[in-house]
Amino acid sequence: MSDQGNMICPACEKFQPKAEECAHCGIVIAKAHKPDAHPPQPTTNEPDSDGLPIKAIVIVVVIMIAGGTFLFTGNDQPTDEGQSVAKGSTSQIDRLAVIKPKTASKIQIVKTQATLHELKTRLYMLSMDWPEPPTNEQGLQYLVKQGHLTKAETTDAWGRGFAYKMEWKNENAFMREYEIKVHSLGADGLTNTSDDIGMP
Repeated sequence: MSDQGNMICPACEKFQPKAEECAHCGIVIAKAHKPDAHPPQPTTNEPDSDGLPIKAIVIVVVIMIAGGTFLFTGNDQPTDEGQSVAKGSTSQIDRLAVIKPKTASKIQIVKTQATLHELKTRLYMLSMDWPEPPTNEQGLQYLVKQGHLTKAETTDAWGRGFAYKMEWKNENAFMREYEIKVHSLGADGLTNTSDDIGMP
């Protein structure tokens, strides 16, 4: 009997007599390929999939920052313009007025309208308890002195107190009705001009 020789299976690497199929793993020797000890590594020219989301996030953040309008507080911290409206800081509005006077004016108007809206509600609640409203001579300062209102609640965005006017209406033996009108003199500080801001 002739010696057919031996072989090593390219798949399982078992030493065995030469045959068409491996006696251990059963693979066809002619179709088997020896496993590569070093799998191919991605080349440096291929795009890094993990890096794409990070780059995208950085781009979005840069766009958001570039699209915003910022003010700077006394601590040199950036503050969004919308936050300045809510805070109503006089110093911030004054500094903005130098750079963007129209924007500063809009902020002052919005702040004054908001203050008047709150004041209207406070006056309505107070009217349920007082016997009579403050006279025109007393004005809103009377309610501040009595502790019913604060100075900030009766002051517009330009630092001036609101104009106050009370009128009696439909007075008879059974009831007395009155009407209170409060308004801001606006930026010019003059009454009965186009920039006056009335109570809503």
